[in-house]
Amino acid sequence: MWQLRTPRERVVILILATMLLAVLYGGLMLSVAPARERLQGRVAVLRMQAGVMEQQALALERLRAMPRPPASRSDLGALVRAQIDVAGMSHGLTKLDMPDPNQVTVAFENLDFADWLAWVADMDAQQVRLAACRIDAQAMPGVVNVTASLQRVAP
Repeated sequence: MWQLRTPRERVVILILATMLLAVLYGGLMLSVAPARERLQGRVAVLRMQAGVMEQQALALERLRAMPRPPASRSDLGALVRAQIDVAGMSHGLTKLDMPDPNQVTVAFENLDFADWLAWVADMDAQQVRLAACRIDAQAMPGVVNVTASLQRVAP
């Protein structure tokens, strides 16, 4: 069928086909532009979150490298306070109460969740167990408010 066309018709068909492709390509680009802008904004947020996660990973490595103090049978409040200081979580501590000699209640604000988990594991190694806990997520990813009750394990 292409062979039956005159050279002039072939040129006209090629020009029209090229123009049609250009219009279709332009329409496609216009319809994709808003999604592209939206995704570029998300990329910036994801990069920020990745940076925060890298900082948390470095902090976790630093905490794991710290020597663990030996288990203590002394004052539970002093032990808990010392472990909070060793973990570098003093900045978030808002409450430390001792309802009885074998129980401590603590509250933290704006604490990295990874730091909290590492601290609870450290307390477990000190024979102090988590009895009750409430964790509230904050607006920033990985940041929480915590209220917890810890108890010394009976020997």
